[in-house]
Amino acid sequence: MRTELTPTYDNHKSFYKKAYVISYSEFTALESYGSLIAVVDKGGKLELTECWAYSATTSRHLAEFLRQWGFAPEAVGRPALRKFLEHGYVTMTTERDIKNRIFDAEPHF
Repeated sequence: MRTELTPTYDNHKSFYKKAYVISYSEFTALESYGSLIAVVDKGGKLELTECWAYSATTSRHLAEFLRQWGFAPEAVGRPALRKFLEHGYVTMTTERDIKNRIFDAEPHF
């Protein structure tokens, strides 16, 4: 299911249909400006794509998405995420990989 990301923690009233959450039973993905940015599995494991830090607005979308997933405010900014990547707490994936997961998760008739 694809739904618009709505601000809960961010002070904006809306993200103006520029960010979406794609939810399936095994994972949830974030799409920002048409690019897949991140995926969180049902256990809370975070993977970022190569697009995760493209712009300040994408970073804002990612921070909101992660806060809604229960990540602490100090853990959602670019510096913290870079450190988590460096130490292996967060891993990298590709947009293609997430698209394949979405394709595999959707029913095909």
